[in-house]
Amino acid sequence: MVYETEVIAMRDVISQMMKTSQNRLLVNTDRVYLAKTNLITLKSLLEERGPRGIFLSINRPYHYMAHLLRIHKVDYEEMLFIDAVSKISGERKMDWKQTTFLDSPFQIPKIFEDLQLIGKTPDGSTSVIKIIESDFVVIDDISAIFHYNELGTGKRFLKEFLDAVASNPKSFTAFAIDRETQRDVYEFLADSSDRLVDMGNAAFMEVPKEFQEEHAPMARPSDGEGGMIHE
Repeated sequence: MVYETEVIAMRDVISQMMKTSQNRLLVNTDRVYLAKTNLITLKSLLEERGPRGIFLSINRPYHYMAHLLRIHKVDYEEMLFIDAVSKISGERKMDWKQTTFLDSPFQIPKIFEDLQLIGKTPDGSTSVIKIIESDFVVIDDISAIFHYNELGTGKRFLKEFLDAVASNPKSFTAFAIDRETQRDVYEFLADSSDRLVDMGNAAFMEVPKEFQEEHAPMARPSDGEGGMIHE
């Protein structure tokens, strides 16, 4: 089973959130382990929230995550990939039926209107996706939004998106970011998130301790310790 200990810990966090009608999760992780963190988060959400999730890829083409899910035997048959980078990266792997392609990641702040997203399917037809009808939304790399958009534009989009999720109890979203390298963006997102967790190095985690202080500084594991989820 993919990272069984970590998935148990993450599922526990998500389950606690669902019981208290919280639906905006912010995860701090070392950037080196971002893909692993996304894999753990996706598997946990698929098991806790349901199969009809959305994975928005901005940093790398969708098939990188699809490959990770496949080799770890994670069932993603009903999950939708929204790929914002393949068309500008020159990638040509556009063969998964549950994929919608955007022309450019520069359009990210403009593509969400009334929590709907319009893109193209592999056969070239137009696809209209209603975000609020999905079980969850995960963005592969929040910091990538700011590679393609000005800071103010990116922050405005994220704030509007998180506010929209908060207003719809059926929605759920999870963001992963490296607090040490993106502290300004992390603190901005923390103000609009319901739950904060620290995944350390995403290699060895424990079931999270009781949530003690909202938005409190979270200590990173010291050298020689395994990474843990901290709240």
